[in-house]
Amino acid sequence: MSMPTRAFVLAALIVIPAVTGAAPRLPVMLLDGESGGPWHKWQLTTPVLKKQLEETGLFQVDVVTAPPAGADFTASSPPSRAGRRSTR
Repeated sequence: MSMPTRAFVLAALIVIPAVTGAAPRLPVMLLDGESGGPWHKWQLTTPVLKKQLEETGLFQVDVVTAPPAGADFTASSPPSRAGRRSTR
């Protein structure tokens, strides 16, 4: 198989599932909230990052916001993985 043919086949294997929606979207959990200082504006960056990831069609993004420092973590939990494939 010639090099251009190999390149075309490789590109098709990568692009076609993403375009046709044949591949399942990969789960991503963004953890935001309490930051280490005022320079990290997570309230602004989280929605932008979520939108950019989801617009690719490759990711299913869930956002989990950590409670403020000193707050109770018992009410905080990652999104349910029910119905999702295990990554283990």
